[in-house]
Amino acid sequence: MTITATSQTKIPSNKKRMRKTQMKQISGRTTSKWKSLSGDLENMAIMMFEDATANHKNSSQEEIILLTAIKERFQQKLLTLKVPDKQLIAEQDIKRHMSLLEAEHDRLQRQERRLGEALKQASRKVENLQERTKELMLAQDRSENVQEVHPILKDLLKES
Repeated sequence: MTITATSQTKIPSNKKRMRKTQMKQISGRTTSKWKSLSGDLENMAIMMFEDATANHKNSSQEEIILLTAIKERFQQKLLTLKVPDKQLIAEQDIKRHMSLLEAEHDRLQRQERRLGEALKQASRKVENLQERTKELMLAQDRSENVQEVHPILKDLLKES
């Protein structure tokens, strides 16, 4: 019985050890993908914290001590904080997006030129139509004046 008891106790301990090594391997793999905060980011976070607590500077001594302790704890936490090491957007993705943006920019420039030419043609047509309308209105006025004058001339001719 003692043999079975020791063999039974060895099996769970082996499993436990295996789990611990697996967890260490997993945590090692995941922590290698993470890095500490950059100094700029830490400074920015501390400045944001100071800005948020700036209106409490005129508080009582106890509150100032408490805020100082919180700030120190915050700075310590920032030192242990980790962020992903991988870049979110690869350089190739940026190049691909830039080429797409340049192609779209070229397309929009071509379309702008085409629309500008179409606008010039349309404005020329409008000007021509306006001139033609003026000419027609003048011609119509002349014909109306001629029709109005013509009966008067008839009367004058009759009188003389």
